[in-house]
This record gives sequence, structure tokens and C-alpha cells, in this order.
Amino acid sequence: MPFRHRTAPKRSFGRLTRWAIFCGDPQLDGRAEVDTKIAEIYSVFPVLKQREKQLASSLSGGEKQMLALANILVLSPKLLLLDEPSLGLSPPLVNEAFQKITELNQAFGTAVVIVEQKVREVLKITQRTYLLKMGRVVYEGSSAALLEGDRIREIFL
Repeated sequence: MPFRHRTAPKRSFGRLTRWAIFCGDPQLDGRAEVDTKIAEIYSVFPVLKQREKQLASSLSGGEKQMLALANILVLSPKLLLLDEPSLGLSPPLVNEAFQKITELNQAFGTAVVIVEQKVREVLKITQRTYLLKMGRVVYEGSSAALLEGDRIREIFL
């Protein structure tokens, strides 16, 4: 998620999100639809509801990550590409982040592609895996099957 420190510092979450919705979907039929989309986001990221009036620059690093995702999800993307979503997170927050990714996939029906070095953690939340080594696909198949065997070790050692 390349937006980690690129949120607009002088705008609150609520204003940022409404702006993202109007820019991304100008055919929305008024405030009710915007409020519905924002309510969906709050159901997945309840902490953002508590921080709604705060300036984006005053949010913690993890909250800024949530804000970046929220501003993307209100646009109803079909595909979400996450590059190292665990980067910079403390170990307890890594599991929470991956759980949230699973929730986002289920709640919004958005396909998620994850590029991540924490392979075992990602395998626990994904259905299908493509492993790359030196730019080549060296495994394509079930995440569960890859997690059960020693195939990861064989590929990378």
C-alpha cells in the first residue's frame, strides 16, 4: 500500500473519504449513498469512526494504513493489490492486518493479490498461491497444500 504516509495531512478522515467517493464515482445519487458507503467502511474499520474528526496527520501509522484502504474501498474496486501489507507492523498487528484483509475480501467481494515476504502468514489466509523465484513462477496451486508440506523449504533453500 503505497499511501502509508501520503494521506492529506490537513483533512479529516470524513472529508477525505467523501472527497474520494465523489472523485471516484461522480454518478452517486446524493448524500445517502455516500453515507451508506462510509457506514460499510466503519463496519470493517470501527476505529476510523472514533477518529472521524481528527486530521489525517495525527493518526498512528496503522490508522493511516486503514485510512488509505478505506479511501480505496469506498470506490468499490474489483481488485486490490497489496504490496507488503505487514511492513512496519509489530508482530501482534501482523496477524490482525491479515485478518482484516480476509474480512475485506469477504465484506466487499474484492479480489486481493498480496505480495508479501511473510509467506506462511499469507498462506493461512489465501486460497491460491503463486510463488516467484528470480522472476519465474516456481509454484502455482493451493495455498493449503503448500502450507502442509515442505515444498516452501525446497523452493527457497
